[in-house]
Amino acid sequence: EFASDELKNNEQVVAAAVAQESYALQFASNELKNNQQIVTFAVMMTSNTLEFASDELKNNEEVVTLAVTRNGSALEFASSNLKGNLGVVLAALRDEPSALKYISQEFIVAAVTRHHSHESNPGRKKRRKRQHDTAFLDDTHVPVLDY
Repeated sequence: EFASDELKNNEQVVAAAVAQESYALQFASNELKNNQQIVTFAVMMTSNTLEFASDELKNNEEVVTLAVTRNGSALEFASSNLKGNLGVVLAALRDEPSALKYISQEFIVAAVTRHHSHESNPGRKKRRKRQHDTAFLDDTHVPVLDY
């Protein structure tokens, strides 16, 4: 926090600081908050440090998937684009079902609309009841969570 701008932009210094305390990422220079290696290291230690990553890395599917796989609630810090990404959303929900509150509104509306259109199709054959229902997004099947 009190380091000079030069030290906050030194990759070795920031990596050492993050190794000691992952939240030190918040004090790194903007350039290093955009360094995928540094941010990945911080996220591996504490997934919620995604909060301090650059907007570009908050929109990086690899970095965000790593974060939400380790702690689903890290979805809160992902870009709006990735909050609507099926793979990222499912990874977050597998770890932490309460991450549902961070999913993009558009994703939820699309899932519900798609599910409703499949259910209300009168020409469709009845299918037997399953333990859980499924929403359809394009050709991908997404379990509908009952809360």
